[in-house]
Amino acid sequence: MIALLFDYYNNYIKKKKPFNWINYLIYFLLFGAVLPVITLMQGDMGTALLTVGISGIMLLAGPVSKQTTKKCIISIIILGIFGCFILEMSRGYIFSSEQIERLTEFINPCKKYEDSGYQICNGFIAMNDGGLTGLGIGKSRQKYSYIPDPHTDSIFAVIIEEAGLITGTFILLIYLLMIARILNISSRTKNVRNRYISFGIAVYLFLHIVFNLGGLLGILPLTGVPLPLITYGGSFTLSFLLSLT
Repeated sequence: MIALLFDYYNNYIKKKKPFNWINYLIYFLLFGAVLPVITLMQGDMGTALLTVGISGIMLLAGPVSKQTTKKCIISIIILGIFGCFILEMSRGYIFSSEQIERLTEFINPCKKYEDSGYQICNGFIAMNDGGLTGLGIGKSRQKYSYIPDPHTDSIFAVIIEEAGLITGTFILLIYLLMIARILNISSRTKNVRNRYISFGIAVYLFLHIVFNLGGLLGILPLTGVPLPLITYGGSFTLSFLLSLT
């Protein structure tokens, strides 16, 4: 999706023609909206929200006039409302009960400990137990039978429990350094193609961190978005490493 959007910007600037907002809207909907909708229909709300965030930020940061961007945003909102209406009429609901639970379970999770808040609340307990320096590598208590699949969504909580908040802060600083480095490359390049692919990758990395840690800290719904280069998952790690290269 990032590649398709920066290629579109690059071709338009090469032709030195003004952006036609209707053509831009159609192209953006085909690749920036249809793909998230298909993902959402498959039940993966986390990835759907992530891709919407990437395409939305690239829309706002694209080399188009504010007037063109404004027209596109208004049109997308109207189409989104219409799409929700169609879903409601056709199947009787917009989000499934499981998806609604995901959107609300992060509010006071420990009050729902035996139900939807179980994973988030045990993540809180793990981070609280770890303190500044941690319990020691391999000495986590919450990853044994308490946090479901600790090597996936909640791995950062286990890291803090075993290695402490100081180590967790160091990891976050490394992420910030990576994002700053990618944005620096984006700002220095004179090639439109390279500028927007670098910017897109920075957004890609940033949103993964925000969605994962936001869910872990109870700020955002727990969506199952992986933490780059740390969470278990070979296909995502390969995809992310290819993006960085």
